[in-house]
Amino acid sequence: MVSLCRSVFGKTFTGRPEIEGWIAAANKKYNTVMKPLEYKEMGNGAVLTTENSGTFPGSPIILKYHLTLKDGLIMSLKITV
Repeated sequence: MVSLCRSVFGKTFTGRPEIEGWIAAANKKYNTVMKPLEYKEMGNGAVLTTENSGTFPGSPIILKYHLTLKDGLIMSLKITV
């Protein structure tokens, strides 16, 4: 069994419902739009590069989503600038 966990600004979100709630609230608050720019698969993972824009300071920003995959599911996610 895999435990989903995401830490943001000192707060940890655990499990699918908490993570989905955090994403929905952030997207609503900042009117976030994500535009995919590039997707590369590598070994047991992938990197998705996106342009993220919205009403947040510093918009737009390019982010890289580093995914570790197993059996077609995301096991871990690390987001970098």
